[in-house]
Amino acid sequence: LFGLSYLPTAQRLSFSLIKINNIKQEKKAEEETLNPYLRIMMFNQSGRLVKKKKTTVKVNTKDPVFNETLNFEVTPGQLENSRFLVTLCHRRQVVDMAEVTNHDSSDQEGSGHGRFGSDRNGRSDSQGKQKDVCIGRIALGSTVRGEKERDHYQSVCGTPRQVFSMWHTVR
Repeated sequence: LFGLSYLPTAQRLSFSLIKINNIKQEKKAEEETLNPYLRIMMFNQSGRLVKKKKTTVKVNTKDPVFNETLNFEVTPGQLENSRFLVTLCHRRQVVDMAEVTNHDSSDQEGSGHGRFGSDRNGRSDSQGKQKDVCIGRIALGSTVRGEKERDHYQSVCGTPRQVFSMWHTVR
């Protein structure tokens, strides 16, 4: 459930992220605890990423309550052509790097480097943390395919200064 509103005088589009109910996980990941958060990415009309923001991570829950508002600076001209991608992500458990480095340096004498963790594809980022998993997404904008998502966005564009709240299903 999230609300969306636009304030033309402040040129601000606000996402009021309330809560998510009953997050479904892949079968193989069911034993793993779920640490969800939301990331919102703003794209311009040519598809270039303009801005991205995210909520705090909620630990070990399938029904997170966020109650957070993320604001984007959007001019009235940009509002019609911008698209937003709301992604539901899962923060994997963070491995204590001191523990990993200490363990690995004893195996690799003289190298001075510890091995970094990797994801299921064998990749890792520069800090050695595992990549977060995307559980689902919602696209919002006046040109997106989903009728419900497009109508929600167009309601906000057509009626500024009013909050429109709606349930969406992540896919």
